[in-house]
Amino acid sequence: MSQEDTTQDDKKKLPELAKEKAARVRQHLKDNKKVYLVGAGCLATGYLLRSNPTRMKQVLKNRPRNSGLLYKSSQVINNTVVQEMVRQGEPGRKTFWVEKKLWFPSRGLAAKAAGVSKSGVSKCCNGVLISVKGQHFIDGGDML
Repeated sequence: MSQEDTTQDDKKKLPELAKEKAARVRQHLKDNKKVYLVGAGCLATGYLLRSNPTRMKQVLKNRPRNSGLLYKSSQVINNTVVQEMVRQGEPGRKTFWVEKKLWFPSRGLAAKAAGVSKSGVSKCCNGVLISVKGQHFIDGGDML
């Protein structure tokens, strides 16, 4: 057998190899159809929902201000619904204002009512200060 005969045999086998390869590729695609569909869906979703700096600036600029509710009002910006949660905070420590004989649910509210600083009320309740601007406060413990 010469070199020329071998080349002609390979040329005859080439279409058969291509058909076999195509059949294996078709079978692979059929076996992994779900994986490719999920990947395509994720790719399309990522493209559609990609972060857009302009859209982010609009969301931050147009967000509603604190209304004291658990959820702020919804907005629709560029077909995106924005729902922002408001931090409720801790209930605070019960505080007694001695001069007025009033209980407050938190040191901040007691300070606001007395017209003194919150840190001063806290220091008074913790025993660091005796009074704040002539006002006395006593710690009432945790409110639950």
